[in-house]
Amino acid sequence: MMFLNSDMAQTLSSQESKYQTIINQPHRGLTGIALKINKILATILFFPIFPIQLITTFVLGILTTITFGIFAWLTTGIWLLFLGPLLGTSWLWTRLPFLRPILILPGVLWARASGICATIFPSMGDWSARKIKLDICDIWPLSWNLLKTNIS
Repeated sequence: MMFLNSDMAQTLSSQESKYQTIINQPHRGLTGIALKINKILATILFFPIFPIQLITTFVLGILTTITFGIFAWLTTGIWLLFLGPLLGTSWLWTRLPFLRPILILPGVLWARASGICATIFPSMGDWSARKIKLDICDIWPLSWNLLKTNIS
């Protein structure tokens, strides 16, 4: 964390403690299964995505710089298109437990697709925002809970 100033490090530390509080609670039933599947898929996808991430972050970062940040608006819009259904399915998971068997497969797959989107787009130095995006994807089906915790 040498590249972070103290305020950024403190913010990341606070977010990490909120994340750990939610993820370390005992989860049973379909919630526990969904979290495990999501974690397994994230681990499997890490190896092919990591080299792609290095290239796309560099190229898209240059593109964002050349367009004076206009390209960043496009990537933000694309991320919001992923975030809406991700939080929507998480909200449904929390509020309507009888839908969980239906939501588990599309929810986990959408969470991984959203995580890939957040990974390949450049952060442009906003590491805390990138961390929050990745945490929201990694903790699905509890993404809604994490977002509520970060807002409050």
